[in-house]
Amino acid sequence: MGGAGGGSSNRRGTVAVGAWPLVGRDGELGVLRRSIDDGAAGVVISGELGVGKSRLAAAFRDALEAEGWTSSLHVASQARQAVPFSAFT
Repeated sequence: MGGAGGGSSNRRGTVAVGAWPLVGRDGELGVLRRSIDDGAAGVVISGELGVGKSRLAAAFRDALEAEGWTSSLHVASQARQAVPFSAFT
């Protein structure tokens, strides 16, 4: 299925990956990459609603998987913050 951005749409979870190019996030991707290269077992991406956290996380996951890494993407929401470890359920 073609995405609105001209690329093919590859839906993974709730984030349409490939529908639109990730633009202007090289700095954030670099920070995430350095964290993993420095030995971090994982990263946490947090921020205000609607700033592109899920899209950034999906792009980073896809880049890691393209290099042969095994990855997992967990999403938490403010609505479920009273539930311990809700991102992992």
